[in-house]
Amino acid sequence: MKSNEEFLKGVYDRAEILSNEKKVYNKKPNKYLRYSSIAALFIIIPILLIQGNLNKEAPIDINEPRVMSFGNIDQSFKEADYILIGTIEDKVFNDNKFDASVSISEVLYGDVYREIIEISGPDFISDSIIIDQQYIFMLKEQDNKFYLYNDLEGLLVNDNSDSYIDVFGNKYTIEDVLNNIDGRR
Repeated sequence: MKSNEEFLKGVYDRAEILSNEKKVYNKKPNKYLRYSSIAALFIIIPILLIQGNLNKEAPIDINEPRVMSFGNIDQSFKEADYILIGTIEDKVFNDNKFDASVSISEVLYGDVYREIIEISGPDFISDSIIIDQQYIFMLKEQDNKFYLYNDLEGLLVNDNSDSYIDVFGNKYTIEDVLNNIDGRR
């Protein structure tokens, strides 16, 4: 049997151990940590649900080659010999060439003194050109013939408003075109 002193020492030691364990278990987490974790759950769970629902549709199968375009015709404005507004009056296809008669309504750059000129280009342009449609033409002159600069890059189509659209889908107003022309000087 233990003496009273040993018994009391054992009781005090055990009480100290229990007291230390109680402090560890009673330690409360930081209230900011608790609230921030709850807020994170409110943000993360809806994002996970939305991402899971968006990918359920089957991808579209594309059987055509993809074409990469850079979307900038600034070089056309800088290097074209003539920039003018006109309407296609007539078009003809000959041996992989396209010829069109253009009635000029305004000359924006260069010296063209005729009211109607003939322009040429490759035959794949023929599907893009519509008779009686107004265009802005960027032309190069070679051997007294006018050619579209860089094929379709030399053509801006009127979209039935005060703006013109290039082959890349960019819109230009007459002011934009004039500013691009002024930038070459």
